[in-house]
Amino acid sequence: MLFGLVNEPEANQDGALDAKVHAAMSETARAIRAVEGKGGPHHVIVVQGTRQWARSVDYYLTHPVTAAAPNVAYEVHVYDPKERFAAMFGEPSQRLPMIIGEFGPVSDVATMSLDDCRALMDEAERREVPYLAYTFHFRCPPNLVKDTSGGTCGVGAPLLPTEWGELLKARLARPF
Repeated sequence: MLFGLVNEPEANQDGALDAKVHAAMSETARAIRAVEGKGGPHHVIVVQGTRQWARSVDYYLTHPVTAAAPNVAYEVHVYDPKERFAAMFGEPSQRLPMIIGEFGPVSDVATMSLDDCRALMDEAERREVPYLAYTFHFRCPPNLVKDTSGGTCGVGAPLLPTEWGELLKARLARPF
């Protein structure tokens, strides 16, 4: 079981609040460990990046969350072109256990293309960094499924993958 502590700390674009985010993450991790007790095994606690909607784990390179050790992983959200992958997860994964918690093609908020998604999966697999995609919804890009709802809420609508959904589905169907 994984415990993700938060989703995308906000209002910390420049990192000025990194220490406060770290303190909140540490306090939450301590609370989980207190409930688990002294016996093992401990669940994996996933600590999200501190800034830019979880797009940076830089602070943890020098300030790891020790309150939950062992079994701590660090999550980054990647909606960027492949030129940014080394800084976002490549280099950090050499020192921290990493998970890519979100990625996908969203042209209106970032510049990640389907080709960048393929490159991310290649690089993540080469580095043995697990990845998850976002989102299994039809009105919240990057959509893994098509909107077949006819404008309704979608109850009973067929779940048909988008091109992005097909790419991810095919990739996850093979071992790495």
